[in-house]
Parts: sequence; C-alpha cells; structure tokens
Amino acid sequence: MASPTARRVLDRLLPVGPLLAAVLAAPAAHADTVAVSTVTEDALAALPWPPAPGSGVADALAFAQVVRQDFRSCGQDARPDARLNELAGRLLRGFKVDRAAFGAAGLPVKAAGMVVVPRLTSWERVRDSLANQCGQRVGYPRFGVAVEGGRAALVYARPAELDLGARAVWEQELLRRLNEARRQGQRCGDTLHPGVGPLAWDGTLSRAAAQHAAELPQYDFRGHVNPVTGSTPPTRAAAAGWPDPEVAETLAYDALTPDEAVRALLDSPPHCRIVMDARWMRVGLAESNGTAATAFATYWAQVYGR
Repeated sequence: MASPTARRVLDRLLPVGPLLAAVLAAPAAHADTVAVSTVTEDALAALPWPPAPGSGVADALAFAQVVRQDFRSCGQDARPDARLNELAGRLLRGFKVDRAAFGAAGLPVKAAGMVVVPRLTSWERVRDSLANQCGQRVGYPRFGVAVEGGRAALVYARPAELDLGARAVWEQELLRRLNEARRQGQRCGDTLHPGVGPLAWDGTLSRAAAQHAAELPQYDFRGHVNPVTGSTPPTRAAAAGWPDPEVAETLAYDALTPDEAVRALLDSPPHCRIVMDARWMRVGLAESNGTAATAFATYWAQVYGR
C-alpha cells in the first residue's frame, strides 16, 4: 500500500498527453516568494548517494537528488535544466504552466509533465512516492525542481524535434523567409538596412553548414568556433570545396519552424547584419536535433558566400 505521502502525490499526477500534460492540482494562491532553483548538473554530481538514512528533503538540491535517482531507477538519464527550474517555481506559486509558458522560457517541448509534492518528509518516503509513477517519466530527459515551505514541484520535459526526413521542405521555406526579409529591408539594432537581392541555395555551402550543424550537438557548444576541433566558418567552407575564404555564418537554436529560425536571426543585430549584407549571394542551409545531453533541442546553421 502506498504511504500517505505517496497517495498525496498520486492524487496530483496526470497522464502525459501527446503534447503537454495538464497542470496538476493547483498549489494554493499566487505568491512571489519561491526562489528560482539553482540546481545544476555539477551540484548534483558532487552529492553522495544515498543520503544519510532518514534525512529530510530540505531544499531544491536535495529534492533534485531524489528526482535524479528516480529517473535512473526507471532507466532514464535526465539532467536539470534552469528553464524548467523556473517553471517549477511558477508551478509552486500557483501560476499556470502550459505550452506557452514553456515557449516563453525558451524551451519548446514535444511533451511534458508535472508533479507537486505537498509535504516533504524523509528522502526515502519522497523516493517511494515518486517511484509509484516511475513509468510516466521514461523518455523525458530534462527536469526542473523548486522547493518552498515544505512543498516541492517537479517539471519534466521532452524537447521538441525537427522532422529531418522533411529537410528539403524546411530548407525551401527557410530560404524563402530569408529572401523575404532581405527584400523587405530590416532594422538591425540601431541601423536600418535597405532591401537587397535574393540569396540562391548552394550545395557546397550547405555541406559546410551541415558539418557545423552536426558538430554543435556532438560537442554540445554554441557559437562559430568548434572548441574541440578548432574549425571555423572559413575552414569548414574550404573543407566542403568552397573556393572563396570570405564567408559568413549565422546560427539559430531551439527554433521549431523556419519562421522561428529567421525571427531569431533578425532579432540578433550581428546575425541580422549578415542576413542583410548585399555581398552575400549564395547560402547553404542545414538543421539538426539535439539530444538529452545537449543545451538546445534544435540547431539551424546558415553559411553565406559570394
């Protein structure tokens, strides 16, 4: 028979739907007293397991340690995510956590679930409570937690993915949106850029973009210089067979559509200036998905040449 703590948790569990689980039984009234958890992978790794027998779950780090072990007992390796920590705090404050909230936090999701533990006791009882619903969290590689006033919230998510089998469709629409932005003219930071001519898709530059789109999740970094291999936009373009050493590169992260990717580029003045540079006449395009171990769910790379 489940313990009283377990029953209270189970009362607040809802099945995870194909897109997003509904919010669990609401925690009391709205409040602004729940601090955002700072639980990180490094902080968790430094803690011994198991804790001392009978010790309490006094803070977010202790709760996250139990949560991490619960995931592992289900055969799922999950890591903490600062954005989900923030959403767990919102859940404890009584705010609605829906698809829009995940998007606003910068983490588009394919599916997610939430658990509220209304009374924290010993770590063993919290562990047993979570274990009763272990199967619901398989396939969810990221989680966030918050603890306040003897209560805890857990938010777990499966980041959204791109259908890479439809790559040609994605890239055709991405090229259309880039050229639409160039034709209209854009304000990049404080500078107004007039409209410029269209870009043409290029297979060689696309190979250079594909190399970087693959490297970004492989080595789990962001930016234009690979910290492991040292590759840069010019070296990747040269390796792909592009003859001109002068190229440019733009990157977007966590976008789920070409429109989102282009809007992200235009919202960044340095990337916007590259998009609007009339020198560039050809472009290569590539996309990739992240993994449970990467910082981002999706990666979009564009390489420009003359």
